[in-house]
Amino acid sequence: MLEQSRRMENGVVGVPCVRQTFVKDFFHILENKMDRNCLPSWSGELYLEFHRGTYTSQAKNKKYNRICEFMMADAEFYSVLANGLGNGYEYPEKELEKNWKLLLLNQFHDILPGSSIKDVYEDSAVQYEEILRSAGRIAEGAGKAILSSLKENGNNKEGLAVFNPLSFRRTSAAELSAEEARWAENGLSGGNDHTENRGRRYADSGKGCSFQRPWSI
Repeated sequence: MLEQSRRMENGVVGVPCVRQTFVKDFFHILENKMDRNCLPSWSGELYLEFHRGTYTSQAKNKKYNRICEFMMADAEFYSVLANGLGNGYEYPEKELEKNWKLLLLNQFHDILPGSSIKDVYEDSAVQYEEILRSAGRIAEGAGKAILSSLKENGNNKEGLAVFNPLSFRRTSAAELSAEEARWAENGLSGGNDHTENRGRRYADSGKGCSFQRPWSI
């Protein structure tokens, strides 16, 4: 690249002469040579607002990235809630930080758009799975801690609870095992369509119920 730059300073047929300078020097040259009356003005952040989102040749990576972002946000949300209840649950700061840094590493501009080599995507798939396993463990542990606090406060009913990590109420479908669907029979609204192995129930986040294991919907 530097060799090409030196050649272009001396002039190449069909190519304008160019030279390398510091950015400050470049803007001083513009200031001296440009007619300010011909320059457009810009108000606000110097940000290319049309540069949001990228295409990719590795759709699996972008899907992994988004799922990991959601899982990590949920894991952190549940961890903060469990820690705030004061039942001895220790906020997993180091593990969460490690997961976030690993996720951000795989958002590098050559990885996410799909312009890296094959080995990179083999490694990133392993790392994404590592993040998902870790976030799942954190969310489940925090959920159990939250339930423990609820029981200590007099809510000793057996049953099932559905967590809604969003900031607004919603009604959505939750996939349950047949055993969990039986537990949910009197606690959740709507009909069921469960088979021998699993069931599908409709949970209204406005209705309260106790719970056996955490489910994010």
